[in-house]
Amino acid sequence: MNSYVFIIGATGGLGKDFALECAERGWDLFLTDRDSSNLQELSRGIKWLYNIHILYKSCDLTDDSSRSELWKYIEEN
Repeated sequence: MNSYVFIIGATGGLGKDFALECAERGWDLFLTDRDSSNLQELSRGIKWLYNIHILYKSCDLTDDSSRSELWKYIEEN
């Protein structure tokens, strides 16, 4: 089983900085944010730069249904 650093709000501000810092250290990432297109673009860029494993899933953490979908995705992957 692989270990991942879970980062919310990954496409901007501190979330993006945390993601880049962790990637630079070689840690695999699980990224989430509300904006799926920016999340996909960020994930591809980080993977290309640092050659780490990244999982990502867009999620609005204020929405019960969206959180349920996120946890289901985590359990499946």
